[in-house]
Amino acid sequence: MELLETEINEYNDLLCDPNVFQDHEKVMEVQTKLDHAQESLDQLLEEWTELEE
Repeated sequence: MELLETEINEYNDLLCDPNVFQDHEKVMEVQTKLDHAQESLDQLLEEWTELEE
């Protein structure tokens, strides 16, 4: 989970980078990766919560 959180932070940082932000294709690419990483993290957190119950 820590690795995914780091990855998500890196993607968010990239989206704030003016060089990336000005490139529509790059923004779409980074956003897609960010979405997948966030979905994976959400899924892991859900599984962890279920295991704790």
